[in-house]
Amino acid sequence: MLDKKINKAQERPLYESQIKPYAFHPVYFIANAYLGLYHKIHYEDKGILQDFKDQGFFLISKHQKRKDIPLESFILYKKAGRKGNYIMKDSIHPLSKPILKRCGGIPIVRWKDLKKKYAHLSKEEQVRYAKQVRGEVSQIMLDLILQDEVVVFHPEAERKSEQEFFLNLPVLKRLFILQKDYHELTGKPVPFIPLNIIYDDRKKFRSEVFLRVGEPIQTMDYNLKDFSNEIKKRMDALT
Repeated sequence: MLDKKINKAQERPLYESQIKPYAFHPVYFIANAYLGLYHKIHYEDKGILQDFKDQGFFLISKHQKRKDIPLESFILYKKAGRKGNYIMKDSIHPLSKPILKRCGGIPIVRWKDLKKKYAHLSKEEQVRYAKQVRGEVSQIMLDLILQDEVVVFHPEAERKSEQEFFLNLPVLKRLFILQKDYHELTGKPVPFIPLNIIYDDRKKFRSEVFLRVGEPIQTMDYNLKDFSNEIKKRMDALT
C-alpha cells in the first residue's frame, strides 16, 4: 500500500537496489577473510543495528580509507544481516564497476572527474550536468530508504585520514532535504545512525580496528544547523 502511495506521489517506479547475492557474498567472504586476518576488528554497536534490521536508515560514517567500505559492510551484515548501498565514483576501473554495482555501489560522476570527462563542455554546462547528477542520486537514495534499504553515507564527501570529522554543508543540506521528503511521504522521520571507524595503525599487520555505532537520530525537530551540530556531536562521541 505504501509503495502505491509513493509511486503515485512521485509518478514513476522506485529505483531498486542493485545488490545481487551472487556478487555480494563472494566479495564479502574474500574481503572479510583478508581484513579479518590483517586486522583485529572490534564491533561495538550495543545492539542498535539489530533494532533496525527491518527498517531503512542512513548509516553516517567518517570516510578515511578505501577499506572503510568493506568494514561498513561487515558490521551491517554481522550485526543485523543488512547489505548497504553506497555512493561510489564513476571513474573506477571498468572491470570493477559492474561487480561493485552488484555489491551496492551507486556510481556518480564527481565534480573533479566531471571537469576531466566533460572538459569539452562549457563551465555552465558542466555545472548544470553536475546538478542533474546530484538530483538523480538524491532521488535514488530516497527511493532506497523508502523501500527499507540501508544507505551508507559519507557526509565529508571525500576521504579525510586522521583528521577531525567535519561536515560538507552542501552535501548535508541534500541529506536534510531527503529527510523532509521522506517524512512528507511516510509521516515518519528517517533514522540516521552514526558510525566511526578507528584505526590503531592502518598499515600495521594485526593492528586493531574499532567500529563504533552511536545512538540514532530520529526527529524532525531540527533545523539544518541543529541537524549538522547533532550529527557532529554524536560522531565526536564515538572517538
